[in-house]
Amino acid sequence: VKQTRLQPQNPKAWLRAGNVLRELWKLSESARFYQRGLALFPTTTSNNDKNDSNSADTTTTSTTSSKNKQRLEALLKRWKQRQGFSERTQRVLGYSEDSLRLAMDA
Repeated sequence: VKQTRLQPQNPKAWLRAGNVLRELWKLSESARFYQRGLALFPTTTSNNDKNDSNSADTTTTSTTSSKNKQRLEALLKRWKQRQGFSERTQRVLGYSEDSLRLAMDA
C-alpha cells in the first residue's frame, strides 16, 4: 500500500496493493485499489506510424491490457458479492468474520 504513495502513477503498485488487501479479506478497500490501478492502464494505444516495427507489439499490449481489465472487472464483481454475503451473514447469523473467512476459503 505504501508503494502507491511512492509511485501513484504506477498501475502495478495499485494492483499489488489490491491483492494484499484482498488476501486480508478487505474486499471493499481492495476494490478501490484495483479500480485505481485499472484506471491507470491505457485502454487504447494510438500509433501514427504504420511502418513502425513496434506497432504489432503496441496492438498486442493494448489487447492484452483490455482482456486483463475485463477479467479483473469480473473478479471485482464476484469479490463484492462475497463481501456482501459475508456482511449479511455476520449480521443475520452472528458468525465472526474469521469464521466466515475460514468457511469461504475452504
